[in-house]
Amino acid sequence: MQIFFCSIRTALIYGPATIIEAHAPEERKLSLRAAWQVEYPFDEWEGYAVVVPERNSVWGLSHPTYNAEGEIVIEAMDFTPQPIPPQDRKIFDQPPRHQKLREESVQESEAEAE
Repeated sequence: MQIFFCSIRTALIYGPATIIEAHAPEERKLSLRAAWQVEYPFDEWEGYAVVVPERNSVWGLSHPTYNAEGEIVIEAMDFTPQPIPPQDRKIFDQPPRHQKLREESVQESEAEAE
């Protein structure tokens, strides 16, 4: 399952990351590990909302860190799922940018071949 991180301060969206493991260490808490392709410092003290488009949900506020394997780690964040606001849902319904570029490249190649 893919997740995105939305900066509370700037509203910039980072991701996607792929959940490797998620568990609840206690009631209303969530810990998770996620695979991540980019090295981003996650240094905003306000934190990042964890957005899960597949579940149409924002799971809560996090302060991600990295483990020795380079995976994102979130320890015991408050699990307070809320629906993604309807006006923001369209942002997450788009294919990832790298997929769009690949599709455009294929279309250009096909057009040149004709």
